[in-house]
Amino acid sequence: MTNKYREEKAEQAIREIVNQAIELQHKGEWEKGLKLLKEAQEKTKLLPEDKAKPLRGLIRHYQGRILQAMGKYDEAVERLKTAIELRKEDPIGYSYSMFQLYICKDYGGILISPEEVKETKIALWELIDASQNPKEIGDAFQNLAYVESKQGEIRKAIWLYQVTEVFRGIANDQRGFGLTWARLGECYKKIGEGQKTQEYGDKALRYFEEIGDIERIQQVKKNVFGEEKI
Repeated sequence: MTNKYREEKAEQAIREIVNQAIELQHKGEWEKGLKLLKEAQEKTKLLPEDKAKPLRGLIRHYQGRILQAMGKYDEAVERLKTAIELRKEDPIGYSYSMFQLYICKDYGGILISPEEVKETKIALWELIDASQNPKEIGDAFQNLAYVESKQGEIRKAIWLYQVTEVFRGIANDQRGFGLTWARLGECYKKIGEGQKTQEYGDKALRYFEEIGDIERIQQVKKNVFGEEKI
C-alpha cells in the first residue's frame, strides 16, 4: 500500500465522519456530532500538513456550526475564526466560514463591524467568481441575501433569494430550496405580505418536517410564524 493510497483513504474517512456529524447536527444530536468531529480531528494527524490543514478548517467550521446551534456563541466564534485562518487559501471554504462567523455573531447578538460586513460580502462574491458549482453559487447568493436583509435591504434580499432559487433548481438542491423558502418567508413577513409569508413558510416547514431537521423546524416556526417552541 503506497503512502498516496493511505493518505487518500484517510482523507476519505475524515470527510465521511464530517458528513455523519452534519447529519447529527440536522437531527439535533449536537453532542454526538461534536464527538465525531473530535474523532475526525485526530485522524488529520495521519496526513501531511498540506492535506491536513484544509480538513482541520472544515472540522473547525462544523464545530462552530454545531456550537452555534447549541447557543454557545462565544465558543462557536472561536472555532469559526480558526476555520477562517485555516481556509484562507481556499476562496470557497473561506467564504462559507466567513459567512458562518457573520451569522453566528448575528444570532448571538455579538457586534458586527461595518468592516466585517464588507469583508463578508467580498468573500461571498469571490466564491461566486471562483466556483462553477451551482449549489455553491446558490449558497453564496443565499448568504448575500441574508446580509442584505440584516442591513434593512429587504427588497434587494428578496431579489437575491429569487436568484438563489434559480441555482437551487440547476443543482437540484432540495435542502437548499427549503432554506431559501424559509428566508423568503421571513422577508415577506418583514414587509407585511401575509399571503407570501404563509406560502413560503408552509413550504419550508413541510420540507424540514419531512427530513426531520429539528433546528430548522424551530427556526421557521419562530422566525416566520412567531412560535417560540415546536
